[in-house]
Amino acid sequence: MRAILQWGVDNRRLEKNPAERVTFDVKVRAGERRRGDTDEEAATLLTAALKEHVQHRLWVPWICAYSGARLSEVCQLRAEDVIQIDAIWCVRFVPEAGSLKNENSERTVLLHPAVLDRGFLKFVRSVDSDPLFSELKRDRFNNRGGRGTKSIGAWIRSMGYGDPRVAPSH
Repeated sequence: MRAILQWGVDNRRLEKNPAERVTFDVKVRAGERRRGDTDEEAATLLTAALKEHVQHRLWVPWICAYSGARLSEVCQLRAEDVIQIDAIWCVRFVPEAGSLKNENSERTVLLHPAVLDRGFLKFVRSVDSDPLFSELKRDRFNNRGGRGTKSIGAWIRSMGYGDPRVAPSH
């Protein structure tokens, strides 16, 4: 309700949002709260990724782990989104590559040496087509991110990660 009323304020239909200070607490029972991967789980996933021949299963977890980027954003990267700025390799997340969560999601992120040391630039140079992960077909919303999220999620779950409180590769 607050968001709808705020739209009215933003579009000059209302002078003030009467619900702007309305909040509520959601009680979560112990053991139900979402959690991130432990360091051991993350290390296991990244090690497993290094053994993969499917390119998005190899590179997407590594880029996500070392950039903080969303899985769907990384899945839609193009070769032209890997750029060098003053001798520093970066990736750009831009709407031209695919949908972004919000306007602040458009950004340039440094590529961590851990990703570069594993040969990411060699992979980028070897790609003949755009996007980088062309094995991910577009979904009904014309995005590769959704397919990548499902593929990597299923792959991670197949390794025995079954805790429903952990979103695979999130």
